[in-house]
Amino acid sequence: MRKHLLALAAMLLVGAAGYAQQAQISGVRKAEFRGVEAIKDKGYYTFYVNEKAKNGMMEFILEIFDLDLNLIKKTPITITRSSKLIGGEFNGQDFLFAFSDFSKSQNTFVTVDQQGNLIKQEVRQNRKLATAGSTAIYPSMDGDGFFVTQSVKEKKWGYSIEKLDRNLLPIWEKTVTNDRGMIAIEAVEAGNGQLVAITAERPNAFSTKVLGKIVSFDGTAGEKKFEQPLFDGKVTGIPSAFLIDKSGNITTAGMYFDGDRWDAVNSDGIFFMKLSSTGEKLAYNTMDWDNGIQNTLKATSRKFSIGSKPKVLFHEIVEDAKGDYQIVAETFRKTVKAGTVLAMAAGGNSASIPWGFTVMDYIIFNYDKMGKPLDVNKIEKPYKSIYVDGSIASLGGVSLAYYLRKYKMFTFDFTTRLQGSDEQVIVYSNFEDATLGKGNPYVGVSSIKMGEASKTTKIPLTKKLSQYTSISPDDAKTGALQSKPGYVCMYHYDKKTQTINLVLEELKM
Repeated sequence: MRKHLLALAAMLLVGAAGYAQQAQISGVRKAEFRGVEAIKDKGYYTFYVNEKAKNGMMEFILEIFDLDLNLIKKTPITITRSSKLIGGEFNGQDFLFAFSDFSKSQNTFVTVDQQGNLIKQEVRQNRKLATAGSTAIYPSMDGDGFFVTQSVKEKKWGYSIEKLDRNLLPIWEKTVTNDRGMIAIEAVEAGNGQLVAITAERPNAFSTKVLGKIVSFDGTAGEKKFEQPLFDGKVTGIPSAFLIDKSGNITTAGMYFDGDRWDAVNSDGIFFMKLSSTGEKLAYNTMDWDNGIQNTLKATSRKFSIGSKPKVLFHEIVEDAKGDYQIVAETFRKTVKAGTVLAMAAGGNSASIPWGFTVMDYIIFNYDKMGKPLDVNKIEKPYKSIYVDGSIASLGGVSLAYYLRKYKMFTFDFTTRLQGSDEQVIVYSNFEDATLGKGNPYVGVSSIKMGEASKTTKIPLTKKLSQYTSISPDDAKTGALQSKPGYVCMYHYDKKTQTINLVLEELKM
């Protein structure tokens, strides 16, 4: 009888594990927590540092879950204790993690398959001290490798791009320098067999004059296909969202600044551009805030306004069945803390003094397939305060936009369609109180149908997670992940308990 009861208990435990709707990860320090990511149609993953290893080493942990939050595998990776995480990327098949140990002048690269099995770990010595901190990694998104970029200093300053396979073997490498000064990579996008780099050319390191370009490389062989200047003779575009379709066409959008400026206190408008796979400009449009965007607003029946020339971070470009585009953007502005002003007045190093940004509302820009503006919509929400080091805030241009997006410092999570419907919605994480990022966190679901006012549903942090909520939002991080059809995976990180807590909730309006 006892054996039968034990067998029944074991069966119940297995069954319960198969339907897990909640998970908790403990021992996660805030400094190393980069959020939780979705693996499309398969599950979720997160990574963090655990200092259990000895002899000058520490453990980096990767945890992979299925769509129902069952743990697939917990994979420890041993690295030197002084290593700092460069980044972690997933290309649809495998993971690549990169670490920098400045004291040993070396980088460590590690590949892991989607089941959590270690594929390859390799240590590389930095070629030159001057470029040691410039390494960045990007996924190919075709499941066939990863891209590693780094600044180079030969006779001239430039950059290198290397494509690695899952065993960290080089597929190709390309080095680019500038005869008239220096050139650097600001950001990279990849997909459908292409690598698209946004580059910046300067006469010298301290010059405010920047020539930005979109440079397309063949992702398979590394040959340069074309380059497109971002300065059109009147304005300079700052792209922060890309869509590379199956035909190799590249659609991009972002804010712009008048003249050849790479940054300013306020933006002067927005731009939309579509390039063919060979670099032909298929569509191009600019709208300034004073006339173009305001006139588009007047043509709608909705009554709202947009503040004076905000900066804009473009998150995602969505193409519908007709070939028209919806572009999800979030407005923000730079703010200055009183402590920042006092520190600078006292002669403090501006690079080490934190600067603030206020994240404001969503704006949805709608274009037809030829790049003609059709409609502008606004989704108001409580504002959120974020802070970054002065060294980051001073980057400006594309680098700042991509930094803020990469580290999920804004509220946007993803776009999706509601189950059983063609209605497109955006899903985002925010705090309830409008006093700049305080109060209870929630997940917002807002409709973005063109020509209609948006409707928003707020999913509060569930009771399953609220017990872990810290009083201070500065010590917490909340996010939402695309899950199985009809659901959203909510996660909450709390610094006080050093836990990541995940739970599934129904996604509905």
